[in-house]
Parts: sequence; structure tokens; C-alpha cells
Amino acid sequence: MGIVNTTRRWAAGDGDARTAGAAARRWAAGAAGAAARRWAVDAASAAADVPAVGAEAAAWTVYGWAEVALACAVLGEAVAFAGLDEVVAACAVRHGGPAAARLSALRAMAGPVPAFYPDAGSPGPVPPLGEDAWRACAALAAFCDALPSWDGHMWAGACSPWRGGYGPVPDRARAHLRWGERYRPSARSGHRVVAGVRFAGLVRRTWMRLPGHAAVLVDVPRQGPEPVRRVWRGIHDGAHLDHLALAGEGPVEFGHGLLAAESYAMAVELVALLESLERGDGLVAACLRDGLAERIGRLPGFPGPLRLAGRTLRQAAGHRAPGLACLPRLAATYVTGPLRLLAAHSPSPAGHGPSPAGGGSVLPERLRGDLLGRWSALTRRWPAARQLMADVADIHADEVSIASPGFVVQWPSAIRDEKL
Repeated sequence: MGIVNTTRRWAAGDGDARTAGAAARRWAAGAAGAAARRWAVDAASAAADVPAVGAEAAAWTVYGWAEVALACAVLGEAVAFAGLDEVVAACAVRHGGPAAARLSALRAMAGPVPAFYPDAGSPGPVPPLGEDAWRACAALAAFCDALPSWDGHMWAGACSPWRGGYGPVPDRARAHLRWGERYRPSARSGHRVVAGVRFAGLVRRTWMRLPGHAAVLVDVPRQGPEPVRRVWRGIHDGAHLDHLALAGEGPVEFGHGLLAAESYAMAVELVALLESLERGDGLVAACLRDGLAERIGRLPGFPGPLRLAGRTLRQAAGHRAPGLACLPRLAATYVTGPLRLLAAHSPSPAGHGPSPAGGGSVLPERLRGDLLGRWSALTRRWPAARQLMADVADIHADEVSIASPGFVVQWPSAIRDEKL
């Protein structure tokens, strides 16, 4: 009898333990869900705080919300989407431009898209690019054209340095990030990589912060040959992840923080371009120079006042980015931001808020110091880099024109030739 009673007491104890375990799991799940919702509310609110007004602000806000929706999908927490819904409903943006379609598609992963979500209609006219933005494009193109040329066929089967020797680099995100550390001034290792195949076609920005994870890369299939994917992940995205890992609290992914982030990543590309030429890795240099031409060509209104003279500007003419048509300030920052940062320009008095290079509160001083140290050494060895810094020394104005959004800059041929 005693054994039976003891067995029953043990069985009762096991039941209590199972009940307690289930309750603990429910509590943990509830706490995680609440944290995910708070995170989504904060992120979506930060995405709505952009350095623009009117139609540009609406398009930029929706662009940021699409990134928040991607992060919610990566989290896999339906309640996170509820936090995004809360902010979208409160802001009441009606037309969001091209990014609205991506936002809705990502939101649909958690159920029917609420009627208050913005549609993909045009938010209205946006300001044209300012004169100094075009001057920066001309200076960057001239810099690229002044660098040593190469025979693309010669490098078609080339290998890159990998683990102490030359050989093929594994075509995987983690391998690309490790490979790119040599070119990133503040390289960090161990960034989290999550599979993103199910989000293919819906991803614009692959780097992000998630609750409990400071730097995350969403690994999605990319078009183009392996060297292009390696440069994109290992250098550009890797620079973003290094930035996230070293940055403190704050909206690094949105608003002024995004401008600073893209300025930094593009500046790292310029450093890598010269260093890859010094290493004899012409394939990497070719990918980086092609990428700079792409950033110029996708500017809204390209070619604007530019004459398509020189290899880089002619190549730029083959690139367009409809998704950036409503985002002139963001698109221009991929060109103007790194030049301002490398020239150590102070914030501009024109426009909305600080220069994309930001202050120490936007871009960590460690990142800035490591980057400028590498660039300073390169300018001593490369006349083209010194000339680039001289060409952009007086570029301080805002990325977009302060004139009416309908204003079109008229450039007489004499001004074209003299200024550009």
C-alpha cells in the first residue's frame, strides 16, 4: 500500500511539474510577444521620423515600414505585426509609392492586410536633386575614371585571397562576411545570419536589428555572379553589420540614422576599391567601381545636368531604380554621404537636420576614426583620392533643391563645362 501511495504522490508531483512547465512556457511566450510588439511600435515610429516633408516624407516613411514588416516576418511573431499596424493606423499615410506594395506583401504573411495600409499610388511631387548633388556625382565619376583600368576578361576566372592563400571563396553569406573583414576598417565577426529564402523578392535592406540581436543579416538569393554577391555581402552589408554592432541605442536603421549608415557603408566601399587595387584583386575593384556607377545612375532625374562623358557616367546610364524615384535625399546620400564623411565635413546648415555623415552621436567615433585613418593613408598614396577630396571640399548644400518640387534646373552649356 505504501508503494502505491508513494507512486501516486510521485505521479501527482510529475503532473504539477508539467503544469508549472507549461505555465512557464506560456508566460515566456507572452513576454516574448509583448517585447516583440513594443519593439515593432518603436521601430515603426522611428521609421516615420524622417528628414523630409510632404510627399517625400510619406514615401520614405512607407519605405521604412516595409523594413519593419520584414523584421516582423523574420521574428515570426504575429503580435509584432500588431505593433506595426498600430503605428501605420495612427500615421494615416494614404499613398506610399513603390514601397507600399512590398509593405503589403510582407504584412499579408500574417493575415489579411488592414484597409488603413497605404496603397502604391504616387504620394505627389518631390524635390529635384540640388546642384551640389550633381557636382558630387561628377567628382565621384572622375575619380573612378582616373583609376587604373583592367581587362575584364583577364579577371573572369580570377580567385581572391582566402585564408592565407588564393582560391575560390565559398558562396555563402558567412564566408563572404569573413572574407570582407580585410576591407572593413572596423570589422567585427560573429554577426548573426538568418535564412531569408522565403522573403525572396520582398527584401530591399538585408541588415537589421532584432530584439536581443544587435546585428542580423537576412540571407536572400542575390542576382549576378559570385564576386558581386561577395562584395555586396562581405563589404557593403558587412560594414552595416559592423556599424550596428558598435552603435548604441537609437534608430540606426531609420531617418538620419539610415543616412549615416549608408554614408558609412559607401565610404567603406571607396576604401575597399583602392585597397583591392593595391592587393592586385582587380575583380573586386571592378565590382566596386561598377557599384559606384550604379549608385550614380539610379539617382532620380539622372543624368540631370551631367554630360555622359567618361566610362563611369556612360555605365551609370544603364541603371535605374524606380523604387528610389520618390526618395531623392536618400538616393543622393549614397553619393554625397561618403564624400562628406571622408572629407570630414561638418553638418550642413541647409535642409533638414545634420549632414548624412552625422555627428558622433549618429556615427560612433570608433567607426569614424578607423575609417578616416585608412582613407588618410590611401590619399597619401593615390593622387586620384587627393583630387576627389579637393573636388568635394566646397560641397556643403543639401541633397535636394530648396526650390519648388516642380522646379527644373536649367544648366547653360557654359555652366555645364565650367562646373562639371
